Amino acid sequence: MTVEDALRLAGDGDFEGALRKLGPSDSGAEAVCLRVSLRRRLGEGPAAERELDALLAREPGHARANHLKGIGLLESGKLDEAEARLARARAGYTRERVDERSELETDLGNLHLERGDTVKAVLAWREALRLAPGNEPARKNLEQFDDARFEEATTVNEMIQAASHPAQVLAHLMRHKTFSGPAEAEAFAAEILSLWNRTPRRELGGKAPRDQR
Repeated sequence: MTVEDALRLAGDGDFEGALRKLGPSDSGAEAVCLRVSLRRRLGEGPAAERELDALLAREPGHARANHLKGIGLLESGKLDEAEARLARARAGYTRERVDERSELETDLGNLHLERGDTVKAVLAWREALRLAPGNEPARKNLEQFDDARFEEATTVNEMIQAASHPAQVLAHLMRHKTFSGPAEAEAFAAEILSLWNRTPRRELGGKAPRDQR
């Protein structure tokens, strides 16, 4: 099958060969989405966007097409539009499309990070790893919030004292836990945030915090 052959070539890093294998005539949604990804890899952005927009005009609810559109908007800094596209993609992906769903959660985490909501970013990347433990971009994103000092801590309070942001504590603790789904992970995050807000933290120099609320 042509798409499968192109995917194999793309997996080997031969993006030009994969694009040639697809050719311009296959108008199936799967082939179009793969061509869009390949064109972006090869720096053919305008051609990729024209083809993607044409597909979305025909199939506005197509999950992968909305996902790809959301990635492009995210990279352009259009966060509200990107989130809307990614949300549509999330609603459209079937449970069987595990790799795509994991990639989507990674992208949502990146979007939350751009907005400065690092806790939501950590939750999304953790969900990406739950779906696909081999998701290296999500794993690397989480690692940037971890801290080697937390390995020496014996309590969560000690981690809080060492951290500058609750996302650091959350990322570390989540690395050692498994969750049945997003709802359980979100409940755990809420518990850690509540503990963070209730715990007095020393300022630099060992001074007591001015406001412990």
